[in-house]
Amino acid sequence: MRRASPYSYAVIERLLREHFPFPRRLLQLHALLLTSGALLPDPERSAATITAFPYNCLAHAHLRVPSASSSSPPSAPLRLFSAMLARGARPNRHSFPSLLKSASASGSAAAAGALHAQCLRRGLAADRFVACSLVSAYGRTGRPARDARKVFDEMEGSPDLAACNALLDALCLAGDLEAAETFFRRMAARDA
Repeated sequence: MRRASPYSYAVIERLLREHFPFPRRLLQLHALLLTSGALLPDPERSAATITAFPYNCLAHAHLRVPSASSSSPPSAPLRLFSAMLARGARPNRHSFPSLLKSASASGSAAAAGALHAQCLRRGLAADRFVACSLVSAYGRTGRPARDARKVFDEMEGSPDLAACNALLDALCLAGDLEAAETFFRRMAARDA
């Protein structure tokens, strides 16, 4: 097994110090980064290039810590995303679901819209997981149900059950129960 470069450790250590104020979870996160190979140098990249993986792990970890017992505000992953972009790490399809969940938890419709623009700019809005997260975020941030419906309608192929449930939730949250009932009756598959 190759060893990680000292630069990788310094970057990860700085990220953890700056963006992850949960000391008891640091060892778990560090173990995840080690076992995934994220700390190993990539021979196809320069030593100074950092990937989105550690940022994605940190953003997801912020969402997993119960907010009542932590000092992590719902906007922490959004600030982490800004740091990610500033340091040149390129977000990927795994970056946006946690960020969109953070935007919806903070109730920021503007953040959801800005993240949607980032998804479009990077060609990731067509990804099913990202698109489903967009539908859910639009529903939970108080945006009109038409925004969630537009993302849903632009999904390639037939939407899966998760996407249908996300749109159903968005319609209900918007108070459009008639449209929700009509959509529910037309769903090909249903679950609890």
